Amino acid sequence: MEENCVLKTLIIGGTCSGVGKTSLATAIMTVLRRRGMTVQGYKIGPDLCDPIQHEAATGRPSGTLDGWMLSREQNLATFHRHAEGSDLCIVEGAAGLFDGRDGKSEEGSTAEMAKWLGAPVVLVLDTFEIGRSAAAMLKGYQAFDSSVKLKGLLLNRVADSEQIQRLEEAVEAAGIDVPVLGGLRRISEDGNSTKDRRPGLVRLVEDHVDIDALLAIAGTAAVPPPPAHLAPQPAPPQPRVRLGVAKDVAFGHCYTENLALLREAGAELVFFSPLVDSLPEGVAGLYFGGGCPERYAEELASNRQLMAAVHAFAEAGGVIYAEYAGLIYLSQSVQPIGSLPCAMAGVFPFRTHLTSARLKRGYVEVTVEEACPLFAPGAPARGHVCHTAEILQVWRKFPPTLTTILPVPNAQQGYSWKNVLASFVHLHFGSRPGLAAELVERCAVVDLFAVRAAAAAAAEAAGPRSFPADANRGGRGYNSAHVSPESTTNFPSGARPIFPVRLPARLPYALQIVFRKTVLGLPNDLDPLDPQA
Repeated sequence: MEENCVLKTLIIGGTCSGVGKTSLATAIMTVLRRRGMTVQGYKIGPDLCDPIQHEAATGRPSGTLDGWMLSREQNLATFHRHAEGSDLCIVEGAAGLFDGRDGKSEEGSTAEMAKWLGAPVVLVLDTFEIGRSAAAMLKGYQAFDSSVKLKGLLLNRVADSEQIQRLEEAVEAAGIDVPVLGGLRRISEDGNSTKDRRPGLVRLVEDHVDIDALLAIAGTAAVPPPPAHLAPQPAPPQPRVRLGVAKDVAFGHCYTENLALLREAGAELVFFSPLVDSLPEGVAGLYFGGGCPERYAEELASNRQLMAAVHAFAEAGGVIYAEYAGLIYLSQSVQPIGSLPCAMAGVFPFRTHLTSARLKRGYVEVTVEEACPLFAPGAPARGHVCHTAEILQVWRKFPPTLTTILPVPNAQQGYSWKNVLASFVHLHFGSRPGLAAELVERCAVVDLFAVRAAAAAAAEAAGPRSFPADANRGGRGYNSAHVSPESTTNFPSGARPIFPVRLPARLPYALQIVFRKTVLGLPNDLDPLDPQA
């Protein structure tokens, strides 16, 4: 029988999406960090945005827990991998407390994860224009599944202290043994951004939430230990390969577990910014995760040297694994909504554009096919998609590399060329043990001399990089937020001219070759671009 660990853990759940779980969780993390505690954040479900806020609050990468993508044992391994060295773990739930993958079971829900972790739940309730009905809601949540340890209530968006008092009276009168731990008044939303309101929210949490009671509740957790065969392993003393990881405001949405598993498999991760950096030295592979490259398309296109180097790196046999934003970056061009297309790295023979269509979002299960250059065919892998992008004008046929099992059987996902794999799917490497090791193994056989020489020659031929004339254009100036902590790029203090690198939406293939050679300085012998290839 496994012996549970004494590890302070608290789950911040909600009655539904939009009640303020992320805002309250990050504010509580900030308050506890100010008290000198080492706080570890987690997010339940396939969300790559909220963990970025957790990391900003705690100073530590946030972990992802998911009851559909990972088994109970894999989730426990993930939890303990990130919990090492922390004083307190705060887990932010997904959607409503009992919302999961379907309506028939708890699979993928916050409630399921709470039971797997043996952790207490504090429920966030949006109390905007609500009174005694809040007690009925809370009683329903408490009775729906009594095995979930509901230990506290946080009231969000209350009007005043009188409303808090009425809600406390309603909960007590209903005989609900769940304490109200605090009530937070509404913060004015008169056009101020969330970033501007955050200091006020932190002050509200400090003044109106019983932090000591939260700590006491967290102390009641009984987290099971990780399974021995999935226990976190130390990284090798000597890395086998160097792997460049794109990380800045345009990129960086990837499961932190993927990076941890890559390190354990022998990869030295070298973070770089596609916005401003050159290709990292000595890398055998590149990892482009998710993000929002369409927001920074012109800035990305301005770094002509890197785009040329990435294309040459791929052509010389370098390994590239790209998810969503990476797929866009490797395409011919991207067209943001309401803008002209901007040229991208041109590794793949298709264009991309953003649409105003409904967000494509959900879980995905894929099978790795024989044609996949990076991963061995075999057991399925799981992940998710979340995007509004579309691919246009695919100029050659691609063999299937990733084929979906769910949600649509036999749909093709993924495009490959040489040692490059790109798709809209964010794969969780933990869902299929071996994915990280297979990627590292592929990097280990790359001819470093060949890829380094090809990338250097292409970067030099591309000419000097250019930057926007207005360093703070559109509120997206080049500052420390744009650059990964490992970047050593120095920015010019004065303004520099920029050539707007844009491709007309229907530019013929022959003119694209001329454009790429004369304007971008990229090679014109681009086999993957050839529509006849």
